[in-house]
Amino acid sequence: MSFAKPVLVSDATSQKHLIEQAEAGLVHREKSHIDFTDKVMQLFKDDNLQTQFGENGKQFMEEKFSWEMTSKKLITLYDDLKI
Repeated sequence: MSFAKPVLVSDATSQKHLIEQAEAGLVHREKSHIDFTDKVMQLFKDDNLQTQFGENGKQFMEEKFSWEMTSKKLITLYDDLKI
């Protein structure tokens, strides 16, 4: 997601919720090659959808998991531990 590319994941993975929350890609049914192929073709045929998912994913990663955000959370954690 941080590379601004759309993501395609199985509904059997923990990434499913992350992708749905970020609106960064599509989720296919586990062990369904037909659903997987349909989702690949949906992305392949729609440049705007690819771009939107890619931008959503990149923005989500920057907001939630950038070094800046991670360091702020870590500093807050350490500050909270001080007695």
